[in-house]
Amino acid sequence: MIDALFASIDTPTAVRGASRGFTVLVLGGLSAPLVAMTVPALGAVWLTLAALVAFALAGVRIGSAVRPAVHGAVAATFAYVLVLPLVLIAPVGRDPVQIGLTLLTAVTVGGIAGMLSARRGHRGSV
Repeated sequence: MIDALFASIDTPTAVRGASRGFTVLVLGGLSAPLVAMTVPALGAVWLTLAALVAFALAGVRIGSAVRPAVHGAVAATFAYVLVLPLVLIAPVGRDPVQIGLTLLTAVTVGGIAGMLSARRGHRGSV
């Protein structure tokens, strides 16, 4: 089953998407204190917005994937898995419910981004 899953995605493009999503997640997390100090109202939702943008960017490039929604979900999930060790360093980041909901968000947003990208006919791999 796992072999069929990875056969339906464009693995190099998924890895590049996961890297892009990881970068946005890290930069969003690092910039959160600055945003919270300068615009407190935006600081309250900054990490959520950064995660949504990161998961969408990870899933939007589908390359030659046969199942774009699965491809987008896998790329976004890998982006979150890459940043998870950094989240787990802080004791406040070890909430299993938060981790599960963020993982669910990654799967959903990445899948929707991949599906919409396929509908638009955008199959870029860079």
